[in-house]
Amino acid sequence: MNIEAELCAPTGLFIVEDDPSLGWALRAMMEDSGYHVIGLSRTEDEAVRSARRLRPMAIIMDLKLAMGGSGIVAAHAIRRFSRAPIVFYTAYADLRGLAEQIREIGDARLVGKPDDKELRRVVDAFLSRGP
Repeated sequence: MNIEAELCAPTGLFIVEDDPSLGWALRAMMEDSGYHVIGLSRTEDEAVRSARRLRPMAIIMDLKLAMGGSGIVAAHAIRRFSRAPIVFYTAYADLRGLAEQIREIGDARLVGKPDDKELRRVVDAFLSRGP
């Protein structure tokens, strides 16, 4: 067994949500569905720092983050050091207008809130692919 590789291996699901109550509810829902949630962040900067430190297997990210942050900007920054798939889970009204921005990030999907069933389906599909 390669201990260094094991220590660097991606671990669980990371959630980025600006609303603390929604973040905790999303965390509880995902854990109740059998996922291991390794972190929860609210801001763009915190999301990038935590993703670098936590090395998630997948990320659930809101588009509008606390302190005027952007999930799209955070995702581009995370892409510089991580290939973890990103599921944008948002109540943003114009989902079609976001399609090109999401495509540019790569390995990302957009799911409209509050479609919890679709969110779990997309996360399942990403995680079943393996690292």
